[in-house]
Amino acid sequence: MDFYKQWSEARTKIPSGEYHVRCIGSDKPKIWIEGNHGWGKLNNRVVLWFEVVEGACNGKIIPMFFNLPENLNKVPDGSRYYDAWRIANRGERPSRARFKEMNPSKFHGKSFRAEIVDIKPKWLIPGEDKPKEIEKPEIFHYSKVYVLYELITG
Repeated sequence: MDFYKQWSEARTKIPSGEYHVRCIGSDKPKIWIEGNHGWGKLNNRVVLWFEVVEGACNGKIIPMFFNLPENLNKVPDGSRYYDAWRIANRGERPSRARFKEMNPSKFHGKSFRAEIVDIKPKWLIPGEDKPKEIEKPEIFHYSKVYVLYELITG
């Protein structure tokens, strides 16, 4: 299932707070970004897809985004991905903190207690001293899972 397409059409927005969520999939999208020497560098990003499994928001699909280091030979201890992966792995450390040993499939099918937050993107308008930030209209706002507090089942 193409979760990104499904989510991007609606950009799900629910009230911020603590929720019971279940991981229903993951993506490692290839996103081209502008680096110091022009376009062409691939961004190392992982997206976990969660479904809210209780309450008024039951069934809503909410993403969790992780930016990973350029060098995937080492996922930094204390990074959001490292911490979330350890929670999904019942607190156990990975044998090596390399991305290939810390596969996103570790999250699949598991339920977590999580914090969901509102995201209100901004336009950056160039200014003399610093860019001016202007909040985008509400149609661009969305929710994302920010942190996994604990593993519930899986």
